[in-house]
Amino acid sequence: MKLKRRRKLVKYLNILDQPIRFNPFVFSRIFLLWALLGLIGGVIAGVYWITLEFLTHKLTVFSDWQVIPVMAICGFLAGLIIHLIGDPGEIHLIVNNIRFNKGKLDPKNNPSMILSSLLCVASGGSLGQKPLWYK
Repeated sequence: MKLKRRRKLVKYLNILDQPIRFNPFVFSRIFLLWALLGLIGGVIAGVYWITLEFLTHKLTVFSDWQVIPVMAICGFLAGLIIHLIGDPGEIHLIVNNIRFNKGKLDPKNNPSMILSSLLCVASGGSLGQKPLWYK
């Protein structure tokens, strides 16, 4: 039994003495998991962007005084979403969670944050896109 262990040890030491050869076609499992995570994140961001563009173009048909009730209705709907689904928290709380809670955010707040931000940004709310009627 000891002889087998010694042979394995000598074999491993001989492998370690050889120069490392990089093979770009051999990926570790961790690399593939990170690539999959990046792909999923990219798809989610793409769907968010497409939805935002769709809503923005649908809401730009309103002009002049019609913009005020549209923004009020979108603000009311965003408030209703936050009331029914849950409060995503203020931005300073999110930043503090990232800084002091090892970057952990509560995932139950994400749906209300996503939906309310889509409505507010598409309708021209705070930090939203400039409406086409604005010159």
